[in-house]
Amino acid sequence: MAVLAAYGRLHVAVYGGGIGFAVFKRPIETRLRLWGPEPIRWFPTVGVSDPGARRSIAFTAFIPFWCLFPLAAIPTVILWRRDRGFPPGYCQSCGYDLTGNTTGVCSECGAAADSRVASSAR
Repeated sequence: MAVLAAYGRLHVAVYGGGIGFAVFKRPIETRLRLWGPEPIRWFPTVGVSDPGARRSIAFTAFIPFWCLFPLAAIPTVILWRRDRGFPPGYCQSCGYDLTGNTTGVCSECGAAADSRVASSAR
């Protein structure tokens, strides 16, 4: 199933497991149209159509939905890992276990231990 929305020179279509864009050289009528099943397209494409094209397309692009997943997943994983801290009783810089540490300084990395961590580690 494909859905095509057109406004002026811009066409946007959801089909083949992704979203496609086309920019025409001349404006055409505004419409919303449904098509039958389309084969799934796996790879992104970007291109400029040849001058002898049927409707004089100036620019086309297709982005499969799977390409959008890494764009959302990668920043999510980075933010999740950045905000994740070590539990109390461990150095907040390197994660070293501070149990029995009485100096208030991490013996692994040399970072100053939080007073709450140092007291819970004693």
